[in-house]
Amino acid sequence: AILGILALIAVPRLAGTTRKADISAHNANVRSLESAATMYIAENTNIKEDVEWAGGDGEGWEEYVQEWPKVPESIDGDEYKVIISKDGAIEVLPPKVDE
Repeated sequence: AILGILALIAVPRLAGTTRKADISAHNANVRSLESAATMYIAENTNIKEDVEWAGGDGEGWEEYVQEWPKVPESIDGDEYKVIISKDGAIEVLPPKVDE
C-alpha cells in the first residue's frame, strides 16, 4: 500500500519533468536553427527568394547544422521547418513554447 501511494505521488511529477525537458530541448533546437539561418543570411547577403529548410538532404542547411534535430515527442509538430525570407526574416516551425 505504501508503494502504491508513493507511485501515485511520483508518476505525475515525473510526467511534468519530462514535459519540461521536452520544452527546454525544443526551445534549444529552435535557437540553434535560428542561429544557423542567421549565419546563412550573413554569408548569402543577396537572397532573391525565400529559402526553406525541412531537414532533407541537399536543402542547403548542411553547412550550418551538423545534424537536423528531431521534434521532441510532447511538442506538436512532425519535423522542424525553417523559412528564411528574402527580406531577412527567419521563422522556425514549430515555434518556441512558453515554459
